[in-house]
Amino acid sequence: LVIHPFQPELNNTDLTGYEDPNGVKLFDEMIDVVKKDGPGFVEYSWPRPGSEKPVPKVSFVKGFAPWKWAIGSGIYVDDVNAIYQQVLLVVGMVALSILVVVVGASTVISRGITKPLSSIAGNMRRLVEGDRDIEVQFTDQNNEIGDLSRMMDVFIEKTIEMDRLREEQRKAEKRFKGLFDHAEVSIWNLDLSKTHEALEKLRLDGITDLRRYLENNESAVWDINATVKVVQVNEATLKLFGANSEDEFLNQIEKIFGPSVTELYIDEVCAIWEKKNNFRSEENFHTLDGKDINAIISFRIPETEDDFRSVPVSLIDITERQRSELALKESERRLDLALRSTEDGIWDWIAENDELFLSPRWKQMLGFEDE
Repeated sequence: LVIHPFQPELNNTDLTGYEDPNGVKLFDEMIDVVKKDGPGFVEYSWPRPGSEKPVPKVSFVKGFAPWKWAIGSGIYVDDVNAIYQQVLLVVGMVALSILVVVVGASTVISRGITKPLSSIAGNMRRLVEGDRDIEVQFTDQNNEIGDLSRMMDVFIEKTIEMDRLREEQRKAEKRFKGLFDHAEVSIWNLDLSKTHEALEKLRLDGITDLRRYLENNESAVWDINATVKVVQVNEATLKLFGANSEDEFLNQIEKIFGPSVTELYIDEVCAIWEKKNNFRSEENFHTLDGKDINAIISFRIPETEDDFRSVPVSLIDITERQRSELALKESERRLDLALRSTEDGIWDWIAENDELFLSPRWKQMLGFEDE
């Protein structure tokens, strides 16, 4: 948050994930609205200036591309209701004055003003109560009542659109959470925004060869490493590393990295520095109880600054595959040793590719030298 007019203590703070009492991540939703639709509305709860009790509020947000800002301005729902009641009071007083002055025209005035306003007021109440199937009347009139009716019609359309967008966002979040939670591979959600900022600062400071700089300044490696924030890990991650909960895993995360963690981290930040598309590496890890794990770590490097706030990282366990490969190599070594030690001649013909194998003893028996 760059600036807040009534709560300066929030200025220059990271409010990613900040929730109101109803669980609405208002600042994340504002950013999502700007990124997806440009301008738009966000509903949430926020305390009035000088109060600590959150009340319903609706804000209009719009992006300012040159500065990569999202600018918002809101109004409290109860203020709208108060204004609405005030408007009704004013209209009623005007109607009463006209009724006193022009008694003979009371019926015409009542039908021409009171009925449309009553219809608009009723539509507002239905809209607030959640009814969206509203047919607005008097939109064809070329007067103030027609203007109010047409504005009401537009407001209903915008409300329906906001409902649709909220539902789409809810479904998308549900789908992502389902994929994240039930994936068979380990997935970490990292916030690398501060890491990206730290690297850009080094670039502005004149650093050109980041790898050499980090290899000669180990403290700088750990300073940058401290900017990485693990937002969330899935169930497959907890299972892979033997953790009973996400809190247990995050509290003991330093145990999982092997002795080459410094080299791994240098490779990762250099990939980000060089603006590569992806990062991939085979590394050794440890479970929380000390068992060795061989895994492939990979992630797509974001292209925009905002995308660094949420970077999915996958770890694929290849421990058994490496063990199988080592066992196969050992088996081949022993077979070669046995063939060279035996006095029997052995040959094998592979029909599929017409390949002929002759053991060293068989070549010797045929009078050929072993290559």
